[in-house]
Amino acid sequence: MNRMSKIDITALYRCLADPLRLRILHLLYGGTLCVCHLQEILDEKQVTVSKQLQYLRQRELVEAHRQGKGCITHCVRRFMRYYRPIWRN
Repeated sequence: MNRMSKIDITALYRCLADPLRLRILHLLYGGTLCVCHLQEILDEKQVTVSKQLQYLRQRELVEAHRQGKGCITHCVRRFMRYYRPIWRN
């Protein structure tokens, strides 16, 4: 049994059903980004982006760490492997 199968699939698809969270995951699939860059790309308020990232972190789809004054975020590897076929293009 792989690690992805241990995730509640219903909760996972609930995460993906939100357009903003899906856009964030798609951007992070392309590489690591700072919250300020996500905010600029998505044209959303910082608080909105941060709340969605917190939601994704709680479900272990993204990870974040501090770098200087910013917060760098990236997709969790097991999530990326699971969705690679979907987001190739």
